[in-house]
Amino acid sequence: MNTSFDDNYITASCKDHSAAVWKTNDYNKISYSLVGHSDIVTCAEFVADDIIATASYDTSLRFWKCK
Repeated sequence: MNTSFDDNYITASCKDHSAAVWKTNDYNKISYSLVGHSDIVTCAEFVADDIIATASYDTSLRFWKCK
């Protein structure tokens, strides 16, 4: 798991080929999922407050604009 630089969001990689994003003030439901990889996502990291980088066993690296 990784938090955004402003500590408002958390992201984590998932075995279902996605990454999940939660608001830090509401852990009970996923705010949104980042879907697009064709294999297990191994890493999800904030690289800026509104950008998440994900890596997968499908050998791709993706950048997602968030919020």
